[in-house]
Amino acid sequence: MRIFIRSILRDVIDIVLALVIIFLILFNPLVRPKEIDNYGYWTISKRENILLRGITSHTFLELKNRQGEIISQMHGLATDAESNVWLEVGNRSGDYLKVWEFDGSKYEQYSGRTIGNTGVTIATGTQETIIQHWMAIRECSLRINQKNIPYPRYGINLFGETYNSNSAVHSLILCAGLEDKKLGLFTIGSEANLLEENQWED
Repeated sequence: MRIFIRSILRDVIDIVLALVIIFLILFNPLVRPKEIDNYGYWTISKRENILLRGITSHTFLELKNRQGEIISQMHGLATDAESNVWLEVGNRSGDYLKVWEFDGSKYEQYSGRTIGNTGVTIATGTQETIIQHWMAIRECSLRINQKNIPYPRYGINLFGETYNSNSAVHSLILCAGLEDKKLGLFTIGSEANLLEENQWED
């Protein structure tokens, strides 16, 4: 009986240790840094909405003023081809990937999702400088939307390159002449540049 209890305790301890290690890997500050407060400056940051218990995430861009207030957000989202309405989850083969801009934090209100405080600053500066960057990002979003890029079911293509919301954010950053930064451990689609791909017509 004692041997049996000891065996169970060892198994429980092993499971707890494994869970702790997984948590530390997924949520350590190197993988998911807390967004730095840049009060006094306008900023563009790359934020994330954590999915699947932290295994992957949905990234987006956020514009803030010098008081740290959210002015606007850019999200790459699955979009219904017939109604042209954005979808919280793209689970049909006919959906398209499009970039949507939301005033303030209205995406959270519409989607019902609570966004954490993880993120990295992509650009910081005066209002004029940052607004110019944001306008460039907006122009780039129009180029992406003209391509009618198919959105893979649930944001993952199991048999080829994945083009999803993370791809859109990466593409917007590069297109605007800014430097992208890593965020999250397994951010699926985050290395694909949609504006360099020639398989879709503009």
